[in-house]
Amino acid sequence: MTNRRSRNATIRLPQSLPRSLKLSDGREVSVTLLARELLLDFLAQIPQQKAG
Repeated sequence: MTNRRSRNATIRLPQSLPRSLKLSDGREVSVTLLARELLLDFLAQIPQQKAG
C-alpha cells in the first residue's frame, strides 16, 4: 500500500489498480495512458498560469 499524507488526509492506493477503464461510450482506455495524458495536460498548463 502506498500512503501519501497531505495535511490530515491520507490517500491509500490499492496495489492492484485496474489496467484499463471502460468509458460510457464503450471504449476501453489504458490507465497508464490516461494518467500520462492527464499529467501532460497538467504540465502544459503550468507555464501559462505563471505567465498570466
